Amino acid sequence: MGSADDASARNTLNRNSNSKAKRSSDRPAAPAAETIWVGVRIRPLSYLEHIHRDHDSWEASDEFTLRYIGEVDRSHVHLPPAYCYDRVFNHHSSSQQVYEAAAKDRVLSALQGLNATLFVYGQTGSGKTYTMRSVVQAAAQDIFHHIRHTPGRVQQLLRARQAA
Repeated sequence: MGSADDASARNTLNRNSNSKAKRSSDRPAAPAAETIWVGVRIRPLSYLEHIHRDHDSWEASDEFTLRYIGEVDRSHVHLPPAYCYDRVFNHHSSSQQVYEAAAKDRVLSALQGLNATLFVYGQTGSGKTYTMRSVVQAAAQDIFHHIRHTPGRVQQLLRARQAA
């Protein structure tokens, strides 16, 4: 059966199903200044999922590669062997690690005048709110640290919006 993130990852991955998975060595060395960064977080199984003896259906085979390991009748469904992203966080990754890799640079670049959006997508129960609470808290700490320690600032306006 797997975790709720399984379906979330599957939904996210469907848009990539026509492209072949890249090896991490095929990636560009550094991202351009204006890019869309895509990361996937595999959440751990819940207590109830453990009780029901569910198993993970996805694994992070490295920092960039998400691999489906669940059972599927391959005669009816075609799944590529792996999907590559800018970063894949396994079920042991902390929210702080997600923030550091996925959001911190974007938050700090927004303070320099660049536009930045953190968009979180996934099935109900897949861990979006859990992750984003920690990410928003860490972002707020970095923003206020930046404001306090920016010499010569006259005024800074901070606006945040949560989409419905």
